[in-house]
Amino acid sequence: MDDIREQVNNERHSKSRDVIYETLAGTKTHPDAEWVYETAKRTCPSLGIATVYRNLKRLSEKGQIVAIETSNGSVHYDACVKEHAHFICEKCGKILDIDFPEVPFTEAENAGYEVHRGKVVLYGLCPHCKQPK
Repeated sequence: MDDIREQVNNERHSKSRDVIYETLAGTKTHPDAEWVYETAKRTCPSLGIATVYRNLKRLSEKGQIVAIETSNGSVHYDACVKEHAHFICEKCGKILDIDFPEVPFTEAENAGYEVHRGKVVLYGLCPHCKQPK
């Protein structure tokens, strides 16, 4: 918990932000803001939906969480910021973490770019959805 407070540096400490981050960090799924709101509200009943959206955006901009845009336009969030890819099933919407080699990042650095972070999202059908019915 102290790590996130230290990373926010010059920002004022926010109990709401801590609850939102802890809620997201406490799940292996990739929830949307509505899920984060409904779940975090159990811990912090005064929490508002606008506060959740604002803090998810702030945490994402600071690199403390990852925002994942889906093909249907919704945004889901991941507290795991280690380099990995996401696979999104275009039929059922399931989002999975996938270990990903650092090849694209290495190639960019070899070309002279300084890479701070990156995001790889793969779209297709999960094994369940691609099975014939």
